[in-house]
Amino acid sequence: MSSANNNEQNDNPAEGAQPPPYDEHLPFNWHRRYSQIPGVGAHPVQGAPSQRPQLRIPDEDLPLRLMWCKSALPSVEAIGDWHTGIEMLLQIIEISKKIQRSQFSDEYKYQQQLAAFYYNCGNWTSALAALEKAKIAKMPPSQRINAHHMKSISLLHLQRLDEAETACHTALKLAKTKDQAGNEANTAKEELWDSYAILVTIMALKHSFMDAAFYKSFIHYKYNLRAPAVLPPSIILMFGNVNYSNDGKVFRDPNGEPSLFRPEKYRPRHSLTYSVIVQYETYGSRWNWWLICGSLVVLVGGIYVCGFILVKLFAVAAALLRHLLPKHGVSESGDIGR
Repeated sequence: MSSANNNEQNDNPAEGAQPPPYDEHLPFNWHRRYSQIPGVGAHPVQGAPSQRPQLRIPDEDLPLRLMWCKSALPSVEAIGDWHTGIEMLLQIIEISKKIQRSQFSDEYKYQQQLAAFYYNCGNWTSALAALEKAKIAKMPPSQRINAHHMKSISLLHLQRLDEAETACHTALKLAKTKDQAGNEANTAKEELWDSYAILVTIMALKHSFMDAAFYKSFIHYKYNLRAPAVLPPSIILMFGNVNYSNDGKVFRDPNGEPSLFRPEKYRPRHSLTYSVIVQYETYGSRWNWWLICGSLVVLVGGIYVCGFILVKLFAVAAALLRHLLPKHGVSESGDIGR
């Protein structure tokens, strides 16, 4: 009886049971007895998947756990909890292998998401390992280009500059081909700018400043702010003349070159497209807004000046009429003035 009562108390949150971690963010089908499984609301377990604690879940509950992980993953990504997302993806792969065995052929799709999660939390070695299993050649063109960008930046963090340059040149070649095809013109331009921004960074860190200046010449000054949004802060800080404010924005020191990295927050990559969304039009159209505001000021000022001149003209005309009417108007005696 006591064990039955304890089970009822654990399954019923209204009778004093503590809510599981991240309870306010989890979907409706959260199963309470799995709340203490490693990786859900816990710190990430370091090391390879084989070194992680094995899940102690009954075989009959594996499909339920798999369903929950798949349904909760978008919510976890939405709040930026990359470590929990990594554990969920590892559990999805592990459980799917147990259930489907040799029929599990979609592992590379989860490895693609896993690479983005590792990348977003700064685990560069694991991101590279996941990208190797992600079958980059099967990705859509935009995601493939972004995958090479991620690979290049990860290698850059690991000080493997030559390999990073090779990966970025691959991305640049794909971006040029896509740009020449004319499909998704805006996206292709962004991918070109990202490639050039990464190459500028690589060449500067290799002290090949002539090459860095060459690649920088391809980046339009209006869109330089994609660099701090695409490149992680730790890479930009390698230049030594860059600092960050508390809100994550880039500021250059007086001796720095201000046009490459404009103030912009670093953005994580989407796990399904690897894209970085930046409102670069804000800086690119700043002068347009100034022109619009200036035109409105000139228009309002012109209307005011014209109105002022018209009022003065009417006042002068009224004064002239008052001056002329007594001479030609009707006098007090009834005679018409001559």
